[in-house]
Amino acid sequence: MSALQMVLSPGMLLTASEVRRLEADWAGGNRQRAASNREKERNGSDRSENSFRTRIALQLGATAGAMALFPEMKLTSLGTLPGIGELGTGALAVPATMLLSLGIMNAVRKIDTQYALAGVVSLAALGAFGLLSWLNASVFMLVLSVASAGAAGLFLLIGRSRTVHSGLNPVADIAGFLLAVVALSMPQATGGAVSPAVALTALALPLVNLLSVALGRVMQGHSPFVTDGSPGFAGTSHRVLVSLSLVFPLLAIAAAVLEVSDAMLFISLAGLCVAYHAVSRRPDYNRAS
Repeated sequence: MSALQMVLSPGMLLTASEVRRLEADWAGGNRQRAASNREKERNGSDRSENSFRTRIALQLGATAGAMALFPEMKLTSLGTLPGIGELGTGALAVPATMLLSLGIMNAVRKIDTQYALAGVVSLAALGAFGLLSWLNASVFMLVLSVASAGAAGLFLLIGRSRTVHSGLNPVADIAGFLLAVVALSMPQATGGAVSPAVALTALALPLVNLLSVALGRVMQGHSPFVTDGSPGFAGTSHRVLVSLSLVFPLLAIAAAVLEVSDAMLFISLAGLCVAYHAVSRRPDYNRAS
């Protein structure tokens, strides 16, 4: 059984034939969709059809609506650090939640534009959040995680062809929104058993990729928000990213079960960001496959 089958079958209750069909469609179509999205970025069609300002406004509105429906989504703490104590957000709780929500949504969108990985990343992370909810007896979060995984899977099944031929990216946009809602609700809904650092670890790949891309643009003298259609990893390196999209949610589960400190997780994420950016800048990792 493949990694994709192991992720999809238990969480979405798909038959074996449906999983095989989804896997074949993903394997055959992800490169086409990623190439189409990168070409769209280079031609500027993404800016004209769904401009940065419009997208941010829509994302902020969606986040505000989700926070009204799910009070647990508001981050009251960013974790605990030795010698400092709890990093409470206080009056900045709403802005902090908005900022992290925007980061997650745009990270998922970017990794889908480059590698067509929104489906795998979202289903793997939501599966991890569902398991953590079950381990912590949070029925609400378990139901929310399973429902979000079902919705993301549905868009993954029916939205691929529309994504390739349109200026919008419904698969990535909806998957990113669902991930933001679930990930940011986990700390409060589980009584702190799942810290923000654990939730971010499950989403480490898209978040680190977004930071690396933004840093690369700044180093080239461009705005971090401009679309450049950068190809990123290719060939074998791309397949490694697929594996990493499944590994990080598993690491998040292990971190929560073993009660790894927030400081260790934040340091690990910072080190991962540095290493990822250094490797992604190497020309031999960016050759077309």
